[in-house]
Amino acid sequence: MAYTNIVRKGSSLAIVVLLFNVLIFFCQCKKDDITAGGEEEGPGTSVADTLTFTTNESFFSPVGTLTAHLVDKTSGEEYNKFEYYDYIYNWNQPNDTILFGVTLKKEGNLFIQPVMGVSDTQEGSELYAYLNNERKAFSLIATGGESNYEIQKGVEFTDVKPGFYVVKLQIKSVKSQGGNIGQLKNVHLIGSAAKDAKIEMRRYRPFAVHGKWRTASSNPVEISVHELTVMNKTANVYQPVTTPFGYTGSPWSLKTETFSGYNFSLWSYGQNDPVPPFFQESHLIATGPGLTFGSYGHEGTGVKPRGDHPYVSIDTNTQVIAVRMKPGEVYDTYWSYYLDPVDSHWKLFGCGKKYNSSGTIKYLETGAFVEVAGGASKERSGHEIRETQYRGWQLDTDGNWHSVNKLIGSSAVNNLSFRDWRVVGNKFSMQMGGWGEVGTPVKTVTLSNPDPAPNYLKGAYLEELYKMPATFQDQAPINITANSVDLQLEVTDLGSNATAQLFWGTEEGLTKEEKWGTSKIIEVTSGNQTITLDGLNANTVYYYRVKIANDQGITWSFDTQVFRTTN
Repeated sequence: MAYTNIVRKGSSLAIVVLLFNVLIFFCQCKKDDITAGGEEEGPGTSVADTLTFTTNESFFSPVGTLTAHLVDKTSGEEYNKFEYYDYIYNWNQPNDTILFGVTLKKEGNLFIQPVMGVSDTQEGSELYAYLNNERKAFSLIATGGESNYEIQKGVEFTDVKPGFYVVKLQIKSVKSQGGNIGQLKNVHLIGSAAKDAKIEMRRYRPFAVHGKWRTASSNPVEISVHELTVMNKTANVYQPVTTPFGYTGSPWSLKTETFSGYNFSLWSYGQNDPVPPFFQESHLIATGPGLTFGSYGHEGTGVKPRGDHPYVSIDTNTQVIAVRMKPGEVYDTYWSYYLDPVDSHWKLFGCGKKYNSSGTIKYLETGAFVEVAGGASKERSGHEIRETQYRGWQLDTDGNWHSVNKLIGSSAVNNLSFRDWRVVGNKFSMQMGGWGEVGTPVKTVTLSNPDPAPNYLKGAYLEELYKMPATFQDQAPINITANSVDLQLEVTDLGSNATAQLFWGTEEGLTKEEKWGTSKIIEVTSGNQTITLDGLNANTVYYYRVKIANDQGITWSFDTQVFRTTN
């Protein structure tokens, strides 16, 4: 009513009042981005002196409970695989730290003021604000709820010099134990030092860095041995040895600061590939002590040993892995051994066969990669440098050891994260992540005087790289009739507490028990023995295989055996 009367008296006065109301409305709308509890932002500042970090530029340390809230999977930048995030939640552990990278170009003062939603129960909780290693504490003001965002008082750093800085927010104390301290929407850098500042972007987790190993010899390789050391023990990382069958080795766990598993994965076919004939599927031949035969279907289909890995509760960041290969026209056979971290002897982890689709004989080649797994909402650790250092040796088919003296980088160039190949002392190093320069081209680095083969590759140790849990060989069947057959088995090493099982049927079952038609427990001893199989059908092709389990592990016949009953 009042506004209508003013308009009637004169349009000029109406315009003034209208502009005044718009100004009041604009100020009220911007309150969340400017003040909290009546406190104004840094004095004498302007929009040009303000830089704002959002969730999309953030990193987490340590990776754990902190989570970025996903808005959509298309409107973000490539640094977050095009996903867009709007706030950070699950901020409840004392060491939980949210950080950002920035290059300051001006000298001056700098206010760090987070925009947060804070519940009434967390009023008075405290955060540390870091500018590199300098830190200051401040108390939080409740905003009426975690989803109601207001700017906090924050802290001021004076006489800040130009340069690269890491800005961090870390929990100092919480008023309400067991709950979230609040939700973070963004962080303002305000002041003369923020003018023309640049946010440093890196991928939420680094792209993997890859390499291949070579020696000065061109002879075919039978065994490849790699000693690797994880240099950054406070970040998740995976650094396996790569082979023609896939990869073998252990991921490193930030949570336990130990190796957290052991992979020996033989792929059969890709997840979206057509299913090949059964005989072309990868299959395990043997596993080490305490392990069972397993399979997997993520990203593809294949087989792998399952069970406790050899590094449970072992305090070491160095691992020694050996891969042995025997090529074949139908199957290539691979063995994975590890140097036991307790008794320093070689132990078998797994042995398996992969179908040789080309039918040509190719010998062993190995490489390595360093990577981080995890989604962009949790594994925001691109600021962390991951580095693994390596030594290696390869045994050729003539029985001679050669030191690995060359690392050939093989990663595609990217402009989102840092990576590098280098020599450190008498070891190779592969790095990725951190704030280093992006876009580094691949490198080939060479050791001028690599270490000779160590003692754990000589004498009786070398024999351990050929040892299986049990050693036996199928001999040709005899006394084949229309309904029975005598199967012959020669056992060289039965191991301790051995049990044996015979599997047979009219179709190939490889070493996958569920594929065999029938089975039975058999008695075996060291030496030559005969196993009678009866109740068979006349003029029928039968397949069979023997499995021996003992304290040392599980061993199957190296190949499926075949016979045909008579008419």
